[in-house]
Amino acid sequence: MSTPTDGARITALGRTIPLTDGSTAHVRYSLRSMAHLEARYGSLAQMQEVFDQIQQASASMDRPMIAPIIDILGAGLLDDGFVPHARERVTVVRRTSPDGAIEQRDEREVVEVTYVRQRDRRELASLLDMHTFEAVAMLMSEALSEAMPAPAVAAGGAQPSPLASTLNLPSSPGANFTTSGSSPLADLIASSGC
Repeated sequence: MSTPTDGARITALGRTIPLTDGSTAHVRYSLRSMAHLEARYGSLAQMQEVFDQIQQASASMDRPMIAPIIDILGAGLLDDGFVPHARERVTVVRRTSPDGAIEQRDEREVVEVTYVRQRDRRELASLLDMHTFEAVAMLMSEALSEAMPAPAVAAGGAQPSPLASTLNLPSSPGANFTTSGSSPLADLIASSGC
């Protein structure tokens, strides 16, 4: 009797989402996907702020929530043929030094990341349907939960950090927005002692 290897288990992870062109895409959060999200948001703590904004936006609809969900979903599709494309704003900063020399440098800020399917150059956002967006967000949340390891209990029974208890993925981007339980990402943060 054989047991699945870690490689077999890892390739089985993820969820399949429907796209508007009749095809499907496989959402799986590999280490590549998680590193992309961490680089995109700067840190896991800043990613927490994005999740908080999504939750607040669901009630008041006064903050962006669709774009961050598409961003997180796109990261889960990196291994399924979607490629991130960043649009940057470049600002020239000039400063005069004490000796009178003018120093100039460019400051770059990523203002938008779109995910494009390599085979036909179609953007992810154009392949999603608002009528199925809630279900897609739920599948995204499940795939992220599945990819993360179970939290380890710290010596002495230490409780998770406040970050771990408040990081929730959206299960519905609509007016009746609800959240799932503590995210595995948050549990990983808590178990690492961050």
